[in-house]
Amino acid sequence: MSIEGNFTCAETHNALSKTIINTININNDGTLGIDNIKNEYLKEQYFKYSIIILILGLGIVIFFELIPFLGGLLGACTIYALIRNQMRHLVEKRKMKRSIAAFLLIMETVLCFLIPISLVVWFLIMKVQHINLDPQVVLAKDRL
Repeated sequence: MSIEGNFTCAETHNALSKTIINTININNDGTLGIDNIKNEYLKEQYFKYSIIILILGLGIVIFFELIPFLGGLLGACTIYALIRNQMRHLVEKRKMKRSIAAFLLIMETVLCFLIPISLVVWFLIMKVQHINLDPQVVLAKDRL
């Protein structure tokens, strides 16, 4: 029930009391159903906070499950920061299609960044793999 228009104080009070009377139920034993209204309010609050806790819990679980992929995300952000000006230059000044510009920049990234860095890491692993460290020899040198 909505109250619209210009009403006097008595008319407004009368309309509001009718609204309140319509929302208050009378129980079978003749008592007013204010407890029912409180119970409905508590159920709504319980449901609202349950949903919030469920969303936060799922967010925390998803975050901890995605931790192994954070390195890749940071790498992608770094590569984006390195090549975004080139993309803008190719699209705006050279009037190249965005798809062709994106393909060229992906090839540049693979050939200039990813392959050389992967090869350097691979060679370092091959060199370090043959080092034989004997803890006794290292400790003996420290004692001398």
